[in-house]
This record gives sequence, C-alpha cells and structure tokens, in this order.
Amino acid sequence: MSATSMSESMHALSALADLSVDQLTALAPLQTLRAVEHLEAATAGLDALRRKLDAALDATYGERARRACAEAGQDSGLVHIDAGEVRVRV
Repeated sequence: MSATSMSESMHALSALADLSVDQLTALAPLQTLRAVEHLEAATAGLDALRRKLDAALDATYGERARRACAEAGQDSGLVHIDAGEVRVRV
C-alpha cells in the first residue's frame, strides 16, 4: 500500500462516493485497488483523528463530566455540562 495522506484519500474517495455499484464494478482492477487503499488510509486517518478528539474532549470536559455523574449519582449515562455557548451531553 502506498503512503497516502488522509486529505489525498478523502479527495480521491469523494470522486467515488457518488458512483453506483455498477459503476464501481466497472472500474479497472488497479482503480479498485487504489480505491481500497484510499479507503483504508482515510479510515486510519479518521480513527486517529477520533482518538485525538476524544483525548481533547476528555482533557477539556472529563473532570466536569465525572463530577456531574457523581453529583447525579450515576456511574454512566447521560449528563449535561454547560460549556459557554454550548451544552455538552456526555
């Protein structure tokens, strides 16, 4: 698999997103391979971004969320935290 950035992969995949199954079936084998490689690279990039965003959210709201859960007598479930302009559900 070639080293491809997530943005390159997302751009390549956006061109394929509107194709029908029949159109995807008609792709040349090398085009199909490249599409799969782009999908894998984009998925890996999005997974990494998700982990970073989760870490950032935990760093920003984690302590308040844990405190709100404790105050509500919950180990898990839905609590709301006021965060300035938005109300965060955690």
